[in-house]
Amino acid sequence: MDSAALFKIQYGLFLISTREGERDNACVSNVLAQVASSPLRVSLAISKRNFTCELIERTGRFNASTLTVEAPFSLYERFGFQSGRDVDKFAGLETVRSANGLVYEPRFANAYLSCKVVESLDLGSHRLFIAEVEDAAVLSDVESATYEYYRSNVKPKPAPVATDVKGWRCSVCGYVHEGAELPANFVCPVCKHDASYFVKIEENDAASTAKAEPTTSSNASNANGWRCSVCGYLRKESELPADYVCPVCGVAAEKFKPVG
Repeated sequence: MDSAALFKIQYGLFLISTREGERDNACVSNVLAQVASSPLRVSLAISKRNFTCELIERTGRFNASTLTVEAPFSLYERFGFQSGRDVDKFAGLETVRSANGLVYEPRFANAYLSCKVVESLDLGSHRLFIAEVEDAAVLSDVESATYEYYRSNVKPKPAPVATDVKGWRCSVCGYVHEGAELPANFVCPVCKHDASYFVKIEENDAASTAKAEPTTSSNASNANGWRCSVCGYLRKESELPADYVCPVCGVAAEKFKPVG
């Protein structure tokens, strides 16, 4: 089965936020849709591995902010490439709340919905929430981002790997798992998608077999920043410490490439 066919289905992109006690959390989802008009209800599917899913199960409420084409990759990094179990995703951000007390995205969303869960269904890898819309607001007229737009215009392209590497590439974030076999229960360590999203690196795959340019002292000295070749995280500093570790995916400094 060619899982790439699923990428032809058009999705929006949403920041799903929730709160338990004094703790806010959020994740990015592309599986939210209106399913009824009277009463006004939406469906939301979230991976059960996500901390946000646990919080929604316990609290029964969430906000869905519709992301726009102006949303930067850094937003997807913050809310999509790390777990709220490990970090405070809202650390350092000024938050804006709706009437239900939950955070919504004020800068890079054109609308938000405040929702109360009325039904929940276990779908295996994901949990499906049916929720009644209690409140809603339009924030701007900026075009909504689609999953296709994100993949084509926002997400960094997969970094090239050496010709002698045998492995599997995540079709979502570009992470490469080296090895001839991919375990059936493998989960991408960067974006948390399962093995069905990985494609085998073929010998005639130009994108995967092109030699990566080596990092030299000359191009490093002219760098305005450094980008992680695994997850795309950008460090906006001219120098990269030898012991630096990517704060998103955890790889070492050797995986970073200079950005001029």
